[in-house]
This record gives sequence, C-alpha cells and structure tokens, in this order.
Amino acid sequence: PDVFRTEKMSHFPYFKGLEGRNKRWVPFNGALSEAQLNWLSSELDDAAKCEQRVIIFSHLLVHPHTAADGGKTLLWNYEDALGVLRRSAERGNPVAAVFSGHQHEGGFHTCEEMGTHFVVMESPLLAQPVDPEHPEESDAGPYAVVEVSDECIRIVGNGAKTTSPLFRDAEHARSCVASSDARQVSKVRTIAVPSASLNANAHM
Repeated sequence: PDVFRTEKMSHFPYFKGLEGRNKRWVPFNGALSEAQLNWLSSELDDAAKCEQRVIIFSHLLVHPHTAADGGKTLLWNYEDALGVLRRSAERGNPVAAVFSGHQHEGGFHTCEEMGTHFVVMESPLLAQPVDPEHPEESDAGPYAVVEVSDECIRIVGNGAKTTSPLFRDAEHARSCVASSDARQVSKVRTIAVPSASLNANAHM
C-alpha cells in the first residue's frame, strides 16, 4: 500500500492511541503462528538431546528490553516466543543468543533469567560518510562480523553512532586500514556461551 513509501513510514499515524508495548500492534510487525512456535519448541528439544546450543535468527524483536520507544518493533506475541525459550532454559539448555533486525537503531539485552543474549543489528541505512580529514572522529558504521566459538560469540564492528546500543560499551580492540587515507576502528563485544556445540539452524 501507499503508506509504506519511505523510511519515515510516510508519517502515517500508526501509533495513534497506542501506548507502551501496545505500540507493537502495527502492520509492519507480525506474529509467530502456533505451528511455528511448536516447530521452535521441537527444534530446541532436539538440540537439548544432542547437547547443542542454539542461535536463533528472527527479523522481528523478541525481547521487549531491546525494543525502543515502548515496543514499536516487537513481535506481536513475543510472550509466547519467550515462553518457548524460557522452557528450554528451565530444561537446562538455554538459547545462546537471538539475533534480530527490523529496529534500525539496533539494541542489546542479556536476560539473566535465561542466560540468553538478545542482539539487534543496526541497519546500514543509517550509515554516514567518513570525514576523510577526521576519520578518527567517525564511527564508519554500522557493520559487524559475528565470530562464534564454543566459548563465546564475538561481534566485531562498529555502530552508526557512538550511542550504538551494541557497541557503545564495547572494547576498542583494533585498528585496520580502510583506505589509503583513512583508519577504521573496530570494536569488539564478547558475550559468553557455555562450552557446547552450536546449532544455528533455527530461524523464525
């Protein structure tokens, strides 16, 4: 429809009359069906039997603590999805991480209850040109490379701004030459994963 014309959502009053997490009830979000929830639960059960850890990829945000402005980008039935993850954690096989997109500014939250990290990747639509005269003052992002091992998940990259939810508290780990006249500084966020194999086959 015509209302989906621009990144600014055409200034259409989607959120009129909606407060808090009720802001998720808009047409550019969505829900997991009962069949999808059952499939996810079955996949997690199978992973537990094989002593595998799981990484989940979901375009929509699953945890409300990663959602900006009350929940504009949150899965409609996020409680049901979290319930599936919580039951897996209670059985001794918590999901290692959930990676999402959708919310262009990114986000990050670690749920201590489940031991699961909820990571929202920033959109390249927010990228700004690097000032060639002052490259050290530019974040040159967003971009990221995710490195997975038995011990941890390392996210190497940078945010679009210094206020990046994913990288603002991350270590300035290394510099590399981006071009002949500019330096690109990468940051590293490391999140712990208990030793086990990782199964990255669960997509929502």
